[in-house]
Amino acid sequence: MISVSLADPSPGPGHPRGDAAAFGVRIDLRDGYVELSGSLDRSTAHLVHEAISALLGAPGEVWVMDLTGLSNCDHAGLQAIAAAYRRVVRHGRRMTLTGVSASLRQALTPLLPDRRVRAPGEQPTGEDRLPV
Repeated sequence: MISVSLADPSPGPGHPRGDAAAFGVRIDLRDGYVELSGSLDRSTAHLVHEAISALLGAPGEVWVMDLTGLSNCDHAGLQAIAAAYRRVVRHGRRMTLTGVSASLRQALTPLLPDRRVRAPGEQPTGEDRLPV
């Protein structure tokens, strides 16, 4: 298992009150599992690409990306998630996005129009075209 956690204690334009912007990614290569937590934005989006690169070097055809722990996701973060999904598919693998909040689901759906984005706790149905 690989874990990366970043914290930015200095306030920036995206954090006017001086809140620490933190992001974490946990990768389980054996089980094909990626967990994202904290604030996924333009400064952390590249880590999603790195996580997928690590998984592509591991055995396994079906992976899970758990978004339950995301507290914030800007446009760059959304693009990173969508690009990660497309990259996985291009390599002949499958990925299920889990723990997708209603607002994140709404934002991701146009970026992955041919995929079904599931809400937290929602089980797959016969209507799912592909696991997302």
